[in-house]
Amino acid sequence: MPDVTPSTDTSPPVFSREIKTANLRETGGNPFDVTPTVDEQTALAALFKANAVAKVRFAGKVTPLDKGGWLVAGTLGASVTQDCVITLDPVRTRIDVPVRRSFLPDATLAEQSQDIDPDDDMDEIEVLTDKIDLGLIATEAISLALPDYPKAEGASLAGRVFGPEGVKPMTDDDAKPFAGLSALRDKLAED
Repeated sequence: MPDVTPSTDTSPPVFSREIKTANLRETGGNPFDVTPTVDEQTALAALFKANAVAKVRFAGKVTPLDKGGWLVAGTLGASVTQDCVITLDPVRTRIDVPVRRSFLPDATLAEQSQDIDPDDDMDEIEVLTDKIDLGLIATEAISLALPDYPKAEGASLAGRVFGPEGVKPMTDDDAKPFAGLSALRDKLAED
């Protein structure tokens, strides 16, 4: 197993909505509905290297789990505008995803980790602290749902010719590096 070093990044999240676990009700659940401010949406766009982030809403409920844990379950919606990787035109992606995250005390997590199949997805389970940050959960969910290579509808690489950066656009003849050799061979044969 690789040596894992904790992050030294102590900067606060760009979108944070913390709830104290001590204030959560054990019965009836704890509904939530969080949205970032305009400034936070701008900061999210910068974080995702996107043109814009808008219409972000994370709504759901925090309910108790056995042995002192909590389950955050809700739906996340967001609109993110990125550049198309082919045309550089703006591409708007609508994200609507369910989000489930379990927070368990250290001791409970250690007990359960012995019974968990290593092939199971453990991304939904975290160590319980005195706070749960709904904004951070939403930020992570958006990041995971974004397309790695956004592509405008109908954009294609077919028929495109690429050359070295900073050089004039290539022509079809430039893309055939041996095409000029036949003319050189014919000229040498004449001499």
